Amino acid sequence: MDQKSVKRKRKKNHQPSNFTQVQSRIGEKPQRNHKDSTFCLLFSEPQRAIELYNAVTGENLPPDTELTYTTLKNALYIDRNNDLSFVIKDRYLVMSECQSTINMNIPMRCLGYVNRTLENLAGKEGLYGRNLVKFPAPEFYMFYVGREAWSRKTLRLSESFLAEPKENSLELVVNLINLNYNKDSEILQRSPSLLGYSKLLYYIKTAAKENGGDLKSAIDTSVKQCMEEGLIEDFLRKHSREVTGMLFNEITVEEFAEIRAREAYEDGEKSGEKIGFVKGEKSGFTKGEQSGFTKGEKSGFTKGETAGLAKGAAQEKREIARNLMQLGLDLAQIRQATGLTAEEIEKL
Repeated sequence: MDQKSVKRKRKKNHQPSNFTQVQSRIGEKPQRNHKDSTFCLLFSEPQRAIELYNAVTGENLPPDTELTYTTLKNALYIDRNNDLSFVIKDRYLVMSECQSTINMNIPMRCLGYVNRTLENLAGKEGLYGRNLVKFPAPEFYMFYVGREAWSRKTLRLSESFLAEPKENSLELVVNLINLNYNKDSEILQRSPSLLGYSKLLYYIKTAAKENGGDLKSAIDTSVKQCMEEGLIEDFLRKHSREVTGMLFNEITVEEFAEIRAREAYEDGEKSGEKIGFVKGEKSGFTKGEQSGFTKGEKSGFTKGETAGLAKGAAQEKREIARNLMQLGLDLAQIRQATGLTAEEIEKL
């Protein structure tokens, strides 16, 4: 073989892996499983994902814009996916998380997600080849739906550094977007899907407070209300049973205990009771006030305090478990949502 043939062969073997060559490894739509969220399911439709991107960036991309999902399976932990990731027109890699709790470590998690994703896009040959591998520009977003006030607009990886970063250090910035319902929110007004999702969560929280914490009733009522108002109606009609089960999994027993506790706080405050929450308790419940909840109960249930949930907590968990079983959730999901053991659930 002459030298020119050898050079041509080497050049062919060292061609960089481009994005279009590895799209088939990623898949055109995200793979769904029982741990997916309502947010992920809603935006697993490409047109809605484009709508989401337009809302948060101010772009005006047409609904049929080329989009490829890159959501990872088991992104950092076993059975844990990042919520939503996709590439637009081979140019932008959009990675997002939807959170109901404050988490300052989202940039670190996104670093792990983007590292895995870029490895998938480049492939081993491209990653260790001599030629430059080009890839879509990453963008990071976190959508917040929690009750606790959080005024942050961005989260930076460098905030975790133990030393001042130098010029050649790494940085990753996550834009924080509050999705809690606000009629004046510009982002919600730019996306009917985000508006519908935000209102659905708002209606559930409101209904739960009004009906004494009946989660199943709150979800059923809220889904029906959204459909009547034309909010993500087609999505809810198509996936109503699936969405109901997901919402049960997402809105945990602790979160509903917090709603009940807050309701007790408001009622007690009106009657002049000293209900306040202690400053140092992570759960926000008092150490033994007449209104409140014991200091050692992580779930917020009291051991018998007047305003608490102690004596009825076990029964409430069993009722929730029965509802989850009727909705067809598996044993692992029910254990996660209620804290009951497998033996306790099987006896129901």
